[in-house]
Amino acid sequence: MRLTLFHNGPTEGATVPYILSISLDGEIIPPDTYFHVPVHYDGRQRNGTPYNVEICGFRVEAAAPADLFEPVETLLSGLINMARLPTYVFAADGSQQLYLCTPSRMR
Repeated sequence: MRLTLFHNGPTEGATVPYILSISLDGEIIPPDTYFHVPVHYDGRQRNGTPYNVEICGFRVEAAAPADLFEPVETLLSGLINMARLPTYVFAADGSQQLYLCTPSRMR
């Protein structure tokens, strides 16, 4: 997993000053292994965390853009591991066995 932070263009610079680039080459199966996540800035935050990103409905906040790396990596690792959990249980009546299946095994 590789995370990179770079400046956004001047037109969106006020509310989205940075873009967090995420490369999951060794973590998930292609084709979608590279993502761009906007880093939002909200100067009105009173808790001292004006920078935030949202990934899969989870919001990560930090005081500085560089402080987003560790919590985002932790969140992504958890989401990747959660996606590997079985989502279907097939009960074979005759053999009285339970088979756990993930969507990738169902194809």
